[in-house]
Amino acid sequence: MREAVEAKDATSAFERFTGWVAERIRKMQQTSELDHMPVEEVARLARDLGVSEGDLERLARGSDDEALLLMRRLAVLGIDAKELAAAGYMRDLQRTCALCDCKEICVHDLEARPESDEWQSYCPNSDILTAIPRKPA
Repeated sequence: MREAVEAKDATSAFERFTGWVAERIRKMQQTSELDHMPVEEVARLARDLGVSEGDLERLARGSDDEALLLMRRLAVLGIDAKELAAAGYMRDLQRTCALCDCKEICVHDLEARPESDEWQSYCPNSDILTAIPRKPA
């Protein structure tokens, strides 16, 4: 009986420890390099990039999955990302996509109905993306 109690105590201690580690990792992921910069430097960086300080924070905390949305949309549309980058459009498209509040809808549309034109009604990049010539299929 004592061994069962000790095993249970060890398991709950381990669960508490792994929960603590998971929480620390989550908090670390929510911070960005901006958190360690002086306020004046963050303001200057935001100004240099042409975004608000709040938008700069949102960009810094964005995930890799969010960054892939634009690439997925470009692939569906048959638009070459390298050509966009060479023409100087990619950074603005990426910034606009990263700051978009419709990511969940976009993910759903890309997964459920990638060929639909519905994305044009909510995508802040739609005017540019619909004006770009497509690669032949």
